[in-house]
Amino acid sequence: MIMVTKLYRAQLMRYYDEVLAQSARNYAFTGESIWEKKYLEIQPLSDKLLKDLILISDSVQRDFFIQMHITSQNLVKMECTAIDFVNQKKQKQSIDILDSEKYKKQRKILEEGLENFVNDNIVQDENLATAQTSDSSADEIIALKRRIAVLEKELEQEKLSRT
Repeated sequence: MIMVTKLYRAQLMRYYDEVLAQSARNYAFTGESIWEKKYLEIQPLSDKLLKDLILISDSVQRDFFIQMHITSQNLVKMECTAIDFVNQKKQKQSIDILDSEKYKKQRKILEEGLENFVNDNIVQDENLATAQTSDSSADEIIALKRRIAVLEKELEQEKLSRT
């Protein structure tokens, strides 16, 4: 059961990572506040998820998730700096950060690390994995989808108000 939970959380972490990276980039390029709002909403969830993975892992996996957390923190620092630049009307500097080699290297470490963890630990019997997924996992997915739907609706309203 714990392995299924870790796999689910690692997969969810991959999703959060993509949402964070895309939100930061979208904000840097468009300056639309909905992207900053989405970033600021998802980032604490992502951080908590990695901390939970550290807590429920054995010593080998704990070291791996600690490294993933450190990498994630590095990315968050760069993304928050990029967001701050946009807020200061310095979009070029923001984009420069998100296009930097340092940023790309950290993204690659996190993406590949999580992908390898998931691929290396997938449960062979997918029915077993589905059956063992806890109700709280399903609740997390439903809550996340609701939050994303609200943010998307707000983005659409913001776009309409600009026209």
